[in-house]
Amino acid sequence: MVKGRDVFIFHGADRLLTSVFTENGRFCATGGEGRLATLWDTSCGEAIMKMPPHLSPVTQLAFNNTNTLLASGDSDGLVKIWDLKEARLMRNLEGHRLGITCLAFYPSEETVVCASGSKDGRLRLWDIKRKGFFRTFGRKGGAVILSCAFSPDGRLISVADEESIKLYDVNSEGAPLANLSCQNPGNLQFHKREMIMLYSTFSGGVIPGNSSLNIFDLETKETTSSVISPSRIESISFHPTKPVCFVLTEDGLKVVGLEPNRIYDSVSAPFRRVHNAFASESELLVICDDAKAPGKLLQFDIMKLCLEQPDTPQTAGSSRGVFEQSRPGTMESMYNVDSPFSEDATGAKIEIKDMQKFAALFDKNMNVKTAGETYVVQPKQGDINNLPQVSKRNG
Repeated sequence: MVKGRDVFIFHGADRLLTSVFTENGRFCATGGEGRLATLWDTSCGEAIMKMPPHLSPVTQLAFNNTNTLLASGDSDGLVKIWDLKEARLMRNLEGHRLGITCLAFYPSEETVVCASGSKDGRLRLWDIKRKGFFRTFGRKGGAVILSCAFSPDGRLISVADEESIKLYDVNSEGAPLANLSCQNPGNLQFHKREMIMLYSTFSGGVIPGNSSLNIFDLETKETTSSVISPSRIESISFHPTKPVCFVLTEDGLKVVGLEPNRIYDSVSAPFRRVHNAFASESELLVICDDAKAPGKLLQFDIMKLCLEQPDTPQTAGSSRGVFEQSRPGTMESMYNVDSPFSEDATGAKIEIKDMQKFAALFDKNMNVKTAGETYVVQPKQGDINNLPQVSKRNG
């Protein structure tokens, strides 16, 4: 039987509320009732950086695609943008009246846009370098926003609230391109290559129900669903190369095929709550709570799981369309200047615990400034566990 291996405990007595992995899984950030956002090395459990605290619990986190920015949102509706390269607070985003429920960065290096969803019923798009939020989806007092996700090509954003999932053109404030009515949707994710979007639904409440995994084809607008568990789906992670995903619920882990949409393998695990998961070719990392710890990292050996449909010959590939490989374009903006950035947002400094491991966040040569000093970072190629070369620049 496949079992998860305990790697380390995150917060001790603090209750963990949110977490996010970097693109390669080497690092993760966590936040919780302690009001801190902390960056960790997933290989050893060492805290690399600690951000100055929010005034309320940290409820959501997101990295941009170059790991140079981290967004943290709190239960009061404030979003902070941390410049990791400069090791400082870059912006305070003040545009929500209730707690932050989701965060996502636009998938482009040139266009620095962050999406934030809230219990106030609105999802806002922020241009970090310019005047504040420039587009709003939803309405004040509407259904609580639960999750959001940008498509890999940057053209679409999906927004889940308590009643439905809506798919919007990011360059338009018009009606949604698609509106999927469903119960308790969550875990929105676009596949990085194929034209599909995954989301979970839960039919239960006070009365026990069922969780389903749903695959929405962006070309045909058709949805296929399969019941996964009697308990709520808490996290979904795509395998990087195979047509399967890993679905985590309170009662364990399931390997689910995308074609067809069915369970290939199942592992019983007593999760109290799952916060996030990351899949590589060889391992699945899971941030969760259990009876022994309020926040811990587990590691599962993917090579011991069934990743193919039993007794079925492999097909040459998916019949679905694929996302264009071109880089996301520049997002058009109609700026709303009713909510400018706070003028005092650049004061707080990030506490860096290990400069060399901190520098491993970045995947290209650059200068990193902290505590009045400038360091030259030269990442090593190949194994992601190789640490970069870091040297202090004179003058």
